[in-house]
Amino acid sequence: RSWMIGKMGTAISDINPEGTVDVDGGIWRAITNRATPVMAGGELRVVGIDGMTLEIEPPEGGAIDYRDRRPAASDDPGDEPDSVT
Repeated sequence: RSWMIGKMGTAISDINPEGTVDVDGGIWRAITNRATPVMAGGELRVVGIDGMTLEIEPPEGGAIDYRDRRPAASDDPGDEPDSVT
């Protein structure tokens, strides 16, 4: 089954952290240890195998962190405190 590592597939159910996936026409139990779940219908990549369970991750290969979606306070000059004179 090591040939499956790196293969792309589709989530049949939500993988959060466990669910079911389709890889090359086969239905497999899958888990993800990432903070980002893979929703049903979403693409995924096989990154490991534990017995009969595939370890998967989103195709971009990383967890989505809410901090990545907003600028840091130092990046937005409007967030600077007014100076006191």
